[in-house]
Amino acid sequence: MLVCPDCGAATLEIVEKIELGADERSDEHDLQLLKCSSCGMNAIGEYEESRRGPLDEDRFHHTGFRIDAKAMQTLRRAVSEEPKETLYQVFQSHMNWSMRFAIEYRRN
Repeated sequence: MLVCPDCGAATLEIVEKIELGADERSDEHDLQLLKCSSCGMNAIGEYEESRRGPLDEDRFHHTGFRIDAKAMQTLRRAVSEEPKETLYQVFQSHMNWSMRFAIEYRRN
């Protein structure tokens, strides 16, 4: 389960996911829209996973960027209307580095 950085509850949910596929750095690269069902916090998630290196070890980075409700609406609309090739630029325009956080996982 994903942990909300604002309220600390393991209720941060992926509401939209766009698979960008592999690139020169990552074997898997996804953009996500995240929402906390406890406190209502909205965020963009960027997940990158590399399987390069030891076979028994996955390396990944999962980073979040807080966004307001208006940006969430804009991005949800973009997911349904924009071509996949341009979505990364649309999402990047809302990624404020001062609102960045590391996404934590909690096991049940």
